[in-house]
Amino acid sequence: MVSQLHSPRTPHRTSRALRGLRGQVVYLASAVALYRTRHYDRAEQLLRELGAGLVISARERFPNHGAWLRDFPQVLSQVNAVVVALGPDRIVGAGVVREVVEATAHGLPVHFLTPDGTFRTLRGAHLVVLHGVSLRRFARVEFPAGREA
Repeated sequence: MVSQLHSPRTPHRTSRALRGLRGQVVYLASAVALYRTRHYDRAEQLLRELGAGLVISARERFPNHGAWLRDFPQVLSQVNAVVVALGPDRIVGAGVVREVVEATAHGLPVHFLTPDGTFRTLRGAHLVVLHGVSLRRFARVEFPAGREA
C-alpha cells in the first residue's frame, strides 16, 4: 500500500492503514544515523499530525544500545504499530531489522515512511541484507515496482 502523508490542514485521502494509527501507540524506529536529522523530525511530526495517540520515539526512549537491548521487548508490548523512518538511502541497521521481525512476530503492523512522506506497508517491501558492510548499515529497504500491499 502506498499513501502520501500530508498535514491534516490540507485535504488528502488517508489510507485505511493510516487511519488505523489514529489514537494508537506507535513506535517510531529508524537507523541511529537518522536520529538527529530532519527526516526523523518530519516522521515524528507527521505521525502526530495524523493523530497517533502516543509516539514512542526510539531516539528519545533509548539513550544507548544497552538500554535498547534491555527495554525494547517491554516497549514493543506497549505499542499498536511500528513505523520505520527511512533516510534517502533507505539503509537500516541490524537493530531496525530485529525490531521489524519482532513486531511482525507479535502481529503488529509495520510501516515505512520515506523522506518524501510516502507511507508504505511491510507487505510492499523487501529488506535486502548488505553482506559484509556493518551492523549499522545492515539492510536496504526496497519497494519493488508493482508490489503494492
